[in-house]
Amino acid sequence: MEEIIKIKLNLQLFAEDSGEKTEAATPKRKSDARKKGQVAKSQDLPQVITLLSGIMVINILSKYFGETFQREYTKLFSEINVVDVTYELVQEKILYIFYIFFLVLTPILSVILATGLLSNYLQVGFLFTLDPIKFDIQKLDPIKGIKTLFSMKKMVELIKNLIKLVVISFYSYYVIKENYTFLMQLQYLSTLEGIQIIFGISYKIMIKIVTGLVIIALIDYFYQKYQHEKSLKMTKQEIKEEYKQINLDPLSRTIKKRV
Repeated sequence: MEEIIKIKLNLQLFAEDSGEKTEAATPKRKSDARKKGQVAKSQDLPQVITLLSGIMVINILSKYFGETFQREYTKLFSEINVVDVTYELVQEKILYIFYIFFLVLTPILSVILATGLLSNYLQVGFLFTLDPIKFDIQKLDPIKGIKTLFSMKKMVELIKNLIKLVVISFYSYYVIKENYTFLMQLQYLSTLEGIQIIFGISYKIMIKIVTGLVIIALIDYFYQKYQHEKSLKMTKQEIKEEYKQINLDPLSRTIKKRV
């Protein structure tokens, strides 16, 4: 007795194909693109988040850093003044200075590394692929390189960098102008007080700049996501071929087995 194999077909896929990529990408298309490292990702967002976290850690632990430097350097130079300076002593003190820097920089670098990894993970999840760094002879094509240089993507990057420059310049000028009086009084203050004022003004500048850069990075993320989805769009013919490949291949294998 012959068996009848039923196959469900979406007849809309066999409508006339204009060749335009108007259809949203299928899950398979998205999966294949992800395997090649093609994902929606903003390069600016992790950088800005990392910068912001570093600034916040420095501000929170600034008192600890100041006390550590003051204590250790006082100890360092007080010992040098009461003993004879030898090569072994200088070598020991140099290593001790590196230890102090390590003690201060470790919490900053740890937070920066953690936030950098976290921000990348939140964008694309866990992804490891070597496809983007594989050698491709087409990348050496000078004509293609010139076209890429004047592409819409490069123009967007140029505009984005110009906006960043404007943000950085504006907030730097604004904060310095706002604190101009304090800067003029630095010559009448002690070294410690001067450092505190400069640090405070620098912190204000960085926070305002980073706030502006975060907004730019978020806009860039949604733009990159839109461009990625647009680049993965398919024609009706491509969907037909994929549909046949997924649904008709099992049928072909079944028939071959029976033959």
